[in-house]
Order: sequence, then structure tokens, then C-alpha cells
Amino acid sequence: MERFGLGRLEGEPVRVPGGLSNELWRVRTGRGDFAVKRMVVNARLPEFVGNVEAAYAVEQRAWAAGVPMPEPVPVDGRALVRVDGELYRVHRWVEGKPGAQGQPKAEGKGAQGQPQAEGKGAQGQPQVEGTAAQGRPQAEGTAAQGRPQAEGTAAEERPQAEEKGVQARRARATADSAAELLADIHAAGRPRRRTLPGLSWDGRRWGGKLINLAQRVAGGPRETLVVYSHRDLDPKNTLRDADGRLLAVDWDAAGPISAIHEAVALALDWRDWTALATYEQRTGRTVPAEPWIFGGWVAAQGGWLDHTADDGTRAALLELAESLDDLITELGRPPARPAS
Repeated sequence: MERFGLGRLEGEPVRVPGGLSNELWRVRTGRGDFAVKRMVVNARLPEFVGNVEAAYAVEQRAWAAGVPMPEPVPVDGRALVRVDGELYRVHRWVEGKPGAQGQPKAEGKGAQGQPQAEGKGAQGQPQVEGTAAQGRPQAEGTAAQGRPQAEGTAAEERPQAEEKGVQARRARATADSAAELLADIHAAGRPRRRTLPGLSWDGRRWGGKLINLAQRVAGGPRETLVVYSHRDLDPKNTLRDADGRLLAVDWDAAGPISAIHEAVALALDWRDWTALATYEQRTGRTVPAEPWIFGGWVAAQGGWLDHTADDGTRAALLELAESLDDLITELGRPPARPAS
């Protein structure tokens, strides 16, 4: 605590469950409550400190621009401090709830495929019933195997339908908040035109459908808009505070990324394709209806699949392979005009 200047302890630190890559503790001192994180995964690699400090520079720029997030607590302008051979970093504690409550449960990993958590993560998110993995409604009245569901009484069905409607609206509002948050991060991320980053995943280990998917999303324009950004703004890395604001947490993967690739990854990770429309309205940018825009998400998910052989990640990639043409068509369709 002394190294970070947090003040005198006022009680025992409390371990926060749910961290995937690091240990997190809630610490109360005379200066308030803090989230103290001990870096664990990859912390011994020689490039680790440099990578985290580069990510912190992106985080600090976003904080200074007013992006909603926990306040970082640096020491001499750096995020990490080494204590007894271990690396730590600190943020001011934010009380809140998982940002993704009401969202369908996400499979796989975020834009960079790095499972990290800070503060209170998105553990135990309720799934939205009757919603496919990409946020498209399933056929009503049809069970998982295509057989008609048993009919219930009208009195039973109406409350269920109303509850599903409430959940769907809540999920849509949450995904829209995430898209707005990403747009604000991009505005602070020094947007500039750069050569489109190369994406190397080929799907070769996983058979024809994923090989074809990798080939279809490869390529793209010679240049694209690149920003310094969060790079893993999936549901587990958000928090909703007491004022209802959606906050971006866990910036340890932050760095340069194609703005289009990250916006598409967010829509896929949050299971709501309409979040792209919110992003477009917030930024004034148009997401082209072309296969290459999925390349960042496919490369990240594919890299995670190669590393873990995770069934959920493979299923998510296969689902995108099946739905790719439909999503491109939907993106290219002009928005519906409001009824007069």
C-alpha cells in the first residue's frame, strides 16, 4: 500500500472472485477503497512490463478524455510496481454490477482473445431466452429440435412473453451503451489512417468450414482507420455503476487496432448486430458491408481456439461461418424509416 500511496489499511483485504488471468483484492484504507491487482498470467515474460505500460498509456489518455472507467492509480507515471518480486497495479474501487446483465452469455474471447478481468466481472450473466448467439430471434413456437412446443394457457404465456420482451429491451440497451462507450474510446484514441494490420489465422486445424471462413474474411482495403483502444471490450470487461453508466474495465490489452474491426467484434461479442448502427451514429462512420470487417474477430477467436481447443469458441466461429452472408446483407440494408 505504501508504494502506491494508498494510506493506512482499515481492515483485511478481501479477495474478489472471478478474475481469469490475475488476482484481484478489494482494499480499504483511510483514502477510500481500491482494487489491487496482482499480475499472474504471463507476468514473467520479458516483454510483459513493456506491454502493460504501453496499454496504460492508452488507458490514461482515455481517462483524461472523460471515458467512463475506474480511475487508475499510477506511481511515478507508471502502472506497475514490483513488490517482493511480484507485479501489482491499482485502480480506485467502483461499486457496481456486471455491465452485461440481461445479455446472452458470451462464448469465446474478446477482440484480442485475452481473458482478463478487473473489478467485479460479468460472472453469472443471465442468458436471454429465445435469442441466438448473434442476437437474432429464433423461430417462435419451435423447440430446439424443430418440434412444436407444448401450448400453455394464455395466462401462462403472456407473463413469459412480457418477461422476454423486457429482457430483450434490456439487452439491446446494454449493447447500445457498449457501442457508445467504444465510440468515445475511439474518439480519444488518436484516429489516423494506417495500413490494415495483417491477420494470420487460417483455420487449417479445424476443417473446411473454418478454413473457408478464414479465407473469406481475409484481405480488405490497403488502409483503414486505426485507433488506440481497449481491444477487449466484451461483456466481462464492463461494469455498470450506481448512476447507470457503463464503464470500461481491465485495459491491460489496450493498443492500436482497426476501428472497424473492433466495432464489429463488439457487436458479435455482445450478441447484438444492431449495436453497429449505434456506433455509426455516434461516430459518423460507416461500417462497410464486406467480409473483411469480420477479420479481426475471426483472427482473435481463431487464435484462442488454436490455444485452448475450446468448444464454445469453435461453435461461435462455426455460427459466424453459417450466418456471414445474412449479417453482411443486414448491414447493407438501409435503416427502416420511422412510421409517420
